[in-house]
Amino acid sequence: MIKEEFSPLIGIDLKTKNNMEIKFEYKKGRTLDLRASTSELNETLSTGVVFGFGYVIDNFKGFGGGKKRPVRSKRGADGSTDDDKKGDDKGAAGGGLNSGGGRGDKNQAGGDKTGSATGKGKKLTINCDFSFKDDVTQNYKYSVESKTEPEKARGTQTIQVSPNIEYQMYKNLALRLYFEYQRTAPKVATNVTVNMSSGIVVRYMFN
Repeated sequence: MIKEEFSPLIGIDLKTKNNMEIKFEYKKGRTLDLRASTSELNETLSTGVVFGFGYVIDNFKGFGGGKKRPVRSKRGADGSTDDDKKGDDKGAAGGGLNSGGGRGDKNQAGGDKTGSATGKGKKLTINCDFSFKDDVTQNYKYSVESKTEPEKARGTQTIQVSPNIEYQMYKNLALRLYFEYQRTAPKVATNVTVNMSSGIVVRYMFN
């Protein structure tokens, strides 16, 4: 038996600065099987193409990930808030150093920053893989007297598509949505097989 395989014959693997990945592979192969007892030579030719795409969003603010959360100040009995009291104390302390009230104005202008806090986004990973494979086996019957044309003994053509999305909800909890499609068509028969599956996977990591 002689086996030749280029896996891959052409390969491209790229990753950009914005967390985007692209992968491409072109594969070729051939297998020769000589059977002297039956005077046959089986030749299997295979061709494959693989394409993959991936994109990672580190600060995804969808699904409520980037919702702004207001910061509420506690009110005292006189109706004044904690921020008002802190501003009055800082203004009084800075009055002796700056008669113009410069430090008090600076603290008063910076008081608006405590009004709201932006929530941190979540991690979202998008992947999509596509593969195509074509293989065929030809049967050669040889003899000293004559030479015959090859006959197709078997072979299949397979197409597969599998996209998926993974959402990192929390540090230890992730949600993954996937879909898989596979179509197989034989070379010597007419029946075509199609398989599809989808689902949701919840993954929890224990530390």
